[in-house]
Amino acid sequence: MRLDQKYFIPFMLGVAIICIIMITFFNLRFMGSQQQKFVERIGDGSEIYALQFTSYETGQSLSPSDFSDMPVVLLFWATWSGRSLDAINYLSRVRAETGTDVMVIAIAVKDNREFIEEFFELENIRFEVVDGTEHYNEIRIPGLPSLLLYEPGGRLHGVKFGFSGTEDYAFVRNYLSK
Repeated sequence: MRLDQKYFIPFMLGVAIICIIMITFFNLRFMGSQQQKFVERIGDGSEIYALQFTSYETGQSLSPSDFSDMPVVLLFWATWSGRSLDAINYLSRVRAETGTDVMVIAIAVKDNREFIEEFFELENIRFEVVDGTEHYNEIRIPGLPSLLLYEPGGRLHGVKFGFSGTEDYAFVRNYLSK
């Protein structure tokens, strides 16, 4: 059976549209399952809360559990991720607007130290910035940016993957505004 030449282009367009729909569907499905598996894998979040990171500023080791007397925000991010930069700026504004004593630990992933220092200097943001590439790979975080919010004492309050706007981190603002 031969395809008439006048139907070839419409046929190929139809095949392309079906392929795009299938790729999009399965990609979204895969991402959703990865996020769900991550949340199941971390359970109550205590293992991540106890991790040790190396501070870019001091070179000293620090852990989220060192700040158990206050809320702790862990943000896995990178300077090459535009949404990560938006998330960092939003968290900086939320911390300033709520006036809450919260420790924000910006966990840099697969990034260059000079780019990190330049970004924080330009934006005048004061977070604890640590190297997190090893832990990112170890605990298989499903994407950047990824945020974990801990209550004082280390109880995991919420997890969010990605950042497409302020509504994504509304739970952080709501918690810190209490």
